[in-house]
Amino acid sequence: MLLSILLFQFIPLVLATPNNGVSLTTDLRKIEVSKDQSIHLDIYLNNNGEKGELVNIIVKKPLGWEVSLKSHGYVVKSIYLDPKEKELLVFDASPKLVEENQTYTFKIEALNKEGLVEDILEIQAIVTSKTVGSTGISLSTPYPSIEGPSGRDFEFTVTVKNGEDTERVIDFSAYCPPQWLVTFKPRFETKQVRSLYFKTGETKTLTVTVSPPPKVKPGTYNVKVVASSGPLTRELNLNVTITGTYKLKLTTSNGLLSMDAVQGEESYLTLQVNNTGTGTLKNIHFTSEKPVGWDVKFEPNEIPSLPPEGSREVRVTVKPPSDAIPGDYLLTLTASSETYSLSDSVEIRVTVLKSLIWGAVGVGVIIATILALLAIFWRLGRR
Repeated sequence: MLLSILLFQFIPLVLATPNNGVSLTTDLRKIEVSKDQSIHLDIYLNNNGEKGELVNIIVKKPLGWEVSLKSHGYVVKSIYLDPKEKELLVFDASPKLVEENQTYTFKIEALNKEGLVEDILEIQAIVTSKTVGSTGISLSTPYPSIEGPSGRDFEFTVTVKNGEDTERVIDFSAYCPPQWLVTFKPRFETKQVRSLYFKTGETKTLTVTVSPPPKVKPGTYNVKVVASSGPLTRELNLNVTITGTYKLKLTTSNGLLSMDAVQGEESYLTLQVNNTGTGTLKNIHFTSEKPVGWDVKFEPNEIPSLPPEGSREVRVTVKPPSDAIPGDYLLTLTASSETYSLSDSVEIRVTVLKSLIWGAVGVGVIIATILALLAIFWRLGRR
């Protein structure tokens, strides 16, 4: 009987034990601020378990502070997390009536649907009398203006320094024209970021990629990069100059990609060079990939300038060697411009035919042979 009572009392305790599948994490747990400095931290709510969890959030703040915890811009009271899912929460705390040289503790509790505490995150803020962050955040780049055609991305190298005497997380954002895209990556890395952790006085380099929409008009556009941490904000202006679109198209004048050529004789083909972009193409020259012993010439061999929507014809002379075996051969003709190294090619199938001269020689040999035989028969007949 006594054993049954003990088991009956123990079972609720077992059922009430949380599975610790939910956790709260942040990079900074203890920071130093001045009396007029706000706190801005990224906190992750993690579901480490194998089942979905409805998590209730409670924020306990010390007196003299205004606090908010948001996700996607909304104040968070509860969140549902799928298994292995995590959610970014933004913690903001602003001092209203605080004393210097005091430590204030903030508590964020994650509770399951039964009301049991899964995890508690404590953040301590030490209010100091000295001025914190006299040098603030700095942003710099060696090349604030980049020029290029539309249809490509523009990469800026931006150096970020935390000049504060406290560690902090710095957030990155950008103001750009509509439909433009700006991404941030640590230098020599492929992952995109929106914030980075900085130690006191630490400097990091970012690759800021600016992607204009495909059909953007030529002109100069301004992109403003913003680095912020709490009340500290620094802006950096970047300029992108779109010079136009550059497109080179090479075709044949009649649209055919085949031709006939005779052994040892010149044949002719007309190419058409088109500028289908909005910018002028400079120094267009021509090359060929041809079988051994072939002779290919272009007239003209170079076009100094081709304006937008412009078109030029180029005469191509093709001469196979006199001993070329009759059959089909592949000839590749290429037009290249020094403007952004543009190029385009066409492949021409060339059918080599026997020379008529050798045919005439063969006919002459046959006729001469017949005449010689007739002469022999005539002489033998007279005997």
